[in-house]
Amino acid sequence: MTEQEMANRYVLKHLESNKEFRLRLSELFIGIPIDVDAEYLLTSIKVGWPQMSNAEKLNLSQAVAGSRYYNAFIQLMDSQKQDEKE
Repeated sequence: MTEQEMANRYVLKHLESNKEFRLRLSELFIGIPIDVDAEYLLTSIKVGWPQMSNAEKLNLSQAVAGSRYYNAFIQLMDSQKQDEKE
């Protein structure tokens, strides 16, 4: 399992276990504070990722992936953008 896959798994578990965090992130990425599925929320983050500044990406990554996985999470999200271009 790659570091990016571990980061993805960690983020999904983190989002699934924290309803308040899901509500806040859904408000940020969907526009309304609604409790959504962690997979749906992660997809919403992926859609908004290219429009975010580097500082916003870093802050969000540290919040959702923690100090251990934030760099791998950034790489994962950036690789999603590269996959779409190809």
